[in-house]
Amino acid sequence: MSFEDPIQYNRDGSHCPLSDHNFAESVAADICQAVRNYAGCKIELECYTPPYDPPLTMDSARRGGFLIVHLISQTEAPACIGVEFGRLDKNDQVLRNTIDVDEWLTDPENPLYAGVYAANFDEAWRIVCLLGLMLHTVGVQISYGD
Repeated sequence: MSFEDPIQYNRDGSHCPLSDHNFAESVAADICQAVRNYAGCKIELECYTPPYDPPLTMDSARRGGFLIVHLISQTEAPACIGVEFGRLDKNDQVLRNTIDVDEWLTDPENPLYAGVYAANFDEAWRIVCLLGLMLHTVGVQISYGD
């Protein structure tokens, strides 16, 4: 799958100098390739502001925020992709990373296995929006926290 019409999404829609649309578009395309069987699915999105307690682990709270993209399909088993944003590495540099498909495939219902990191909420939101466009989703439901 590919992003067919880049005009649909405003590449210059952010005023945040840290956001990188090209990175977001590349990550969304990588995720789309991994979940291509979910074309036409519904997305249910959970949003957690920083710091958050990661679901499905005993980890302590993390400094970043987290988006969980649940892919709901009538023909495929449920799956979800996690996008963590605003997390810093040991050198206080923002973490950016595309999906680790091999790790994610070991447990596609655990959002932490995707290994996707974005610089900030804007970049994470772009990844989700672009993924939705690429998958031609039929609907989106958003919830914030618990």
